[in-house]
Amino acid sequence: MATYVSNNYTITPPKNVEKGDQSQSGQYNSAAQVVTSADIIQLAKIPHGATVVAFTEDHSTGATQMALKYGFARIGGDATHTATAGTLLTGRTSLIIATCNQAAKNRESVVGGLPITISVTDADPNRYADLIAVSAGTTPTTSLIINFVVFYRMDP
Repeated sequence: MATYVSNNYTITPPKNVEKGDQSQSGQYNSAAQVVTSADIIQLAKIPHGATVVAFTEDHSTGATQMALKYGFARIGGDATHTATAGTLLTGRTSLIIATCNQAAKNRESVVGGLPITISVTDADPNRYADLIAVSAGTTPTTSLIINFVVFYRMDP
């Protein structure tokens, strides 16, 4: 299991400076990097208190079919990022899309329904959750491209 980072994750801090509707969008491109089963891609930092109201993604590869699952993971001071069922209030992850295939636009497929409120404890060293993609495919592939947009609301 390897962890990769999108440009959006690297250069964009958790966007919570204003109240009201916010969005983050970006792209991850693996280029020649081989992505295999259970690899993690960190896409965006979503701030504590955000209420996620919509999520859309599409992805493709150069050749091999690659299924992905998406979720929110709290860092909690360690490198554990797994997109499994659960909630941010009681566990480390919150699943958005259980499995989505490439060449399709996947939106608002939130397990348990929308909205989801991002909640981290005061003990967490980071005041945000990671929006992550986890490879659910079994065949390694290159040229994975993920386009995504997440909409959320910040209320005082």
